[in-house]
Amino acid sequence: MKNDNEKKCVAIALCALYSDWINHKDLIIKSFENIKSAFHDECIFLLAIQGAEDNKIEAIPGFDSVEIFYLNALGISLARNRCIEEAIKLDCKWIIFHDATLFWPRSSAKFIYDHRNDRYPPRIKLKFSDAAATEAQDFSFEFKELNPIYNFTVGLILFELDKIKAVRFNENHGPGERTVYKSGEDVLFIFDYFTQKNDFYVNEANSLYVFHPPRSEDYLKHRVYAKGQGRVFRILLKQHFSFRLLRDCAFFFGNAVFRCILLRKNSLTILRDRLAGFFDEV
Repeated sequence: MKNDNEKKCVAIALCALYSDWINHKDLIIKSFENIKSAFHDECIFLLAIQGAEDNKIEAIPGFDSVEIFYLNALGISLARNRCIEEAIKLDCKWIIFHDATLFWPRSSAKFIYDHRNDRYPPRIKLKFSDAAATEAQDFSFEFKELNPIYNFTVGLILFELDKIKAVRFNENHGPGERTVYKSGEDVLFIFDYFTQKNDFYVNEANSLYVFHPPRSEDYLKHRVYAKGQGRVFRILLKQHFSFRLLRDCAFFFGNAVFRCILLRKNSLTILRDRLAGFFDEV
């Protein structure tokens, strides 16, 4: 039988390649420390490590509640689903998905903790920047209706495991060695999760952030993600049809056409792959 402390626990699900763990270990551990402090040690850290081969991760000093499992197959959706199953087995109440390149300041983690039992799940904004030297102390927030097409990063939201139920990441989508579609896993998961809750509202902090290193501006990832993004719209229109979603789909393809008119780099390839993904069978 699980004790009461375990039933209040949040699972921090880190899904990472072994090489990413090695490269970002110090920042990940600091982020873990901030979440652990905010949640008053009521945390279980689940590390789904891929591509480790014969390597093992050493114990993290100061962390007792750590579960490490090694996956042979490479895939972010596969790893996250394993973390969900492990968190349910451990009787955790919430889960936070933590990528290898995300950094949680203590103030952002505190906001999540303070609003963990609210009617609407707490959400932090994402900033593509190196972590700030000083932490913001503005804990104001607003109720916001989430549109997963534009607010799709799962690592910014506190998810309640009882409300996840049968919702899982689509293992045909997301970075991985066996996936055709290298994107879209977050959008699909958030749509399914909030549809099951019957509303799309969150408590979003106004001035608090989770940090991610700045992205390249060469549009290389746009090319990698294009086919998966197209297929996501096909799935969503079939499963969650709405006129707003139809409008978003029109904007999505209209943007690709507009980039072609402007002769932007890789624009024709991106449009072609988006269309290919959209017309793939679902």
